[in-house]
Amino acid sequence: MYLNEGLKLNPFHKIAKFFAPSEQRNMSIATIQRTQTPQPTYTNWSIKSAVKEGYKKNTWVYRSVYLKSKAAGSVPWCVVDSNGKKLDNHHLANLLEFPNPFISKQDVFELIVSWLELSGNAYLLKSKAGKETTELWPVSPDRLHPIPTKDPMKWMEGYALDKSKTVTYQQEDIIHYKYFNPANPLLGIAPLEAAAKAVDVDNSQVDFNKSTSQNRGIIDGVFTFDRAFNDQSETDAISDKLNERHRNKRTFGVLGSNAKYIRTALTPAEMDFINSRKSNREEIFIAFGVPPVYAGVMDGATMNNYKTSELVFWFGTMLFLLDDIKDTLNFALREELKQGEKISYDVSSVPAIREALLAKAKTGKILYEMGVPFSQINKVFNFGFEEYEGWDESNPGSSSDSSVPANDSAVRSSEPVKKKIILETRADFDPAEQIEDQVKQNTPKFVDILKTQQESVFDTLSAKDWTEGNIESAISKTESLFSDIISETYIKTAQLFSTQFAIEKRAAMPTDEIANYLKQEAVILFEISNINSTTVDKLIAQVESALESGAPVNELQQAIIDTGIFDPKRALMLSRTITGTAANLGQVLGAAQSGATEKTWETASSEVRDSHKKMNGKTIPIDESFIVGGKKAMFPLDNQLPPAERVNCRCTLSFGLTED
Repeated sequence: MYLNEGLKLNPFHKIAKFFAPSEQRNMSIATIQRTQTPQPTYTNWSIKSAVKEGYKKNTWVYRSVYLKSKAAGSVPWCVVDSNGKKLDNHHLANLLEFPNPFISKQDVFELIVSWLELSGNAYLLKSKAGKETTELWPVSPDRLHPIPTKDPMKWMEGYALDKSKTVTYQQEDIIHYKYFNPANPLLGIAPLEAAAKAVDVDNSQVDFNKSTSQNRGIIDGVFTFDRAFNDQSETDAISDKLNERHRNKRTFGVLGSNAKYIRTALTPAEMDFINSRKSNREEIFIAFGVPPVYAGVMDGATMNNYKTSELVFWFGTMLFLLDDIKDTLNFALREELKQGEKISYDVSSVPAIREALLAKAKTGKILYEMGVPFSQINKVFNFGFEEYEGWDESNPGSSSDSSVPANDSAVRSSEPVKKKIILETRADFDPAEQIEDQVKQNTPKFVDILKTQQESVFDTLSAKDWTEGNIESAISKTESLFSDIISETYIKTAQLFSTQFAIEKRAAMPTDEIANYLKQEAVILFEISNINSTTVDKLIAQVESALESGAPVNELQQAIIDTGIFDPKRALMLSRTITGTAANLGQVLGAAQSGATEKTWETASSEVRDSHKKMNGKTIPIDESFIVGGKKAMFPLDNQLPPAERVNCRCTLSFGLTED
């Protein structure tokens, strides 16, 4: 029988030598296969074997572990008090940010999650100074193992190092993360173990395909003869002749005499390796909780189902995993947390979650404007706001019909005549001058942020990561910078303009009142979303154009620069728009504080939008909204308006009150 070089002796080779002709006739190939083919064996997964046979050898396992570990490592951790306020100076917050002098926070959490995925267990060794943990050191699951006890109320004796059977560390010395194992609660079960058979089969199929492409790897069939052969060399000679004639086509073996051919190998069509590997891939991704599209499977992928799969990955997999890690940390470090304190994580910077939160905020605002009390909205969407006076009441402006002119005689005919008083501005306060001063102070800060954003995007493009997700991620790195400058602009400018209508100087609106308004209305979130949405749309358009034309990176970067999205002129526009919005907000708050009951839209003297011309002279109650271009706005430049109604708007408001 012909065998290719380097292959093990096939069972049929031995059968031809030891069975007599009559026995050969009576024993079917099916019987031979059943009695001689060994049962399948599956890998026993230690960390070393898991890395060797799973993480390094299997594409799907590597991708799953990579995505989950990188995602977990990117999430910031903190300590919060009972009100959810971050305690930046807490020693555990510093510990989680800098676990030890030699390993970064990113690496530590990547190790934890990688070990969990591959072995079901991950360990951190605590190093303490007095009663405080000062360092955390990862220890491989291959080195540590829990020592059980017969006492059901004690649970375990401690942890042993390496192959020792004695306690090396007490329970309180070790932070043990594990995936729950009902059969043995002391040790976890890894997703890799659940997918072990699929991984082994997939690896075997890859090996088979490689072997087949090199040298066919197995025999395709055997010839049987009615007569016996004198010795094995005679059998091999016939086999060699057959294989020589059909080289690169089929591989045959020979049994007996009076030749009959029996096929023993399946054809590629029968094996259908491609579909089989797809099935393995799906099973492996399911075990790890990674949507195939998010992992890079492009079969029928679209931008919509990619975004959906990203949401599924975070909400269906990562948040559960992060909650497990959080619970373990809080339990293991409970002695170092005061009453009400707890360790938590912040996923607000994750693009998919940020979009989901923005969608919730928009829906909540619509419901509030429809008259649903904020207490109910807060409960349904779990915004986390604390109770405030009137939060269980309907929005007072929800049922108002702002389309009815305030001076409509038909409406007011039965009302008593009232005297209208215009609220005057302080003599020493020039609104235009104050806005220009604020713009000059803020513009350089916006210039710096756009420059940082450009560098982040160009680094991503230079690394050939030309996907929408990677571009959005590069943009999102500057969100905290935008948040800081926009919050500062709103609070500082709104406070300044809140004093505009006082006859005598009075204290500005308290910072916490303005901050609470910004939080309730999601003002900062909307501003950042609007800015980044414009940036991403223009970037994607340029990237798609470059991909179609095959333009190199340097040409793409120049094309992006030419769009002006990172230009100082855009920084000036952002500064002027946001400062103008903050000024109008401050005017409304200050006017209400001074007793104003109504507001009137006043346009600039030139270059006025048609939709704004229609608003000129429009007077409505101070707590209601104008309808500008079909959109609601509390004041000119309100960030609820689209850019087409906001950018470079110079409209203002006047305020008044009526007396009997």
